[in-house]
Amino acid sequence: MGFFDRFKKRNYEERAQVMKDLCLSFAADIRQRVLPDTGLSDKPIDAFQAIFFGMFIINTHYYNLSKGVSETTINQAKEFHRVMDNFFVNDIYLKTPNVKESRKTDDFLRIMSDQINLKYAEYDRLLKLDLKEGSRLYQNTIRAFANNLFSEEINEDKLSSFLFSTALIFAEHYLKCRDTFKQW
Repeated sequence: MGFFDRFKKRNYEERAQVMKDLCLSFAADIRQRVLPDTGLSDKPIDAFQAIFFGMFIINTHYYNLSKGVSETTINQAKEFHRVMDNFFVNDIYLKTPNVKESRKTDDFLRIMSDQINLKYAEYDRLLKLDLKEGSRLYQNTIRAFANNLFSEEINEDKLSSFLFSTALIFAEHYLKCRDTFKQW
């Protein structure tokens, strides 16, 4: 591997770490800001869904701000997913009580990858619909996220508040991504 290849690989890894931090920041903002602000902090949630949605948001912003798909953007997205796979395995799965066999790690990663791909496809379809309809609050996309996030149904008033607050976080993270990615 030549110098420039090693340089590109290091840059991909460093950028993927930044993307991971942005993703986890998004998930934390949902949990720490949106849920309390909307009176939903007492509702059980699927934390993985917040991370999956964060991954979708960061990837979407990355592709949009990169102005198209290229070999570089594809490689960066792959590296981001590799970093997130390591996060899921090392920071979540292997720290789960009673998980002693790392042989099952491949099964776990395959399940996570399948779930991420399903959610990406769902959110991508709905985001395109929101954009086509001119929905500035991305109602279809965020409603699907809410359905995936909460294990029980929430009333319409709280859902409306959740949609609005999440749309604000969505926009806030777009600006964070824009400021970060333009440096690349």
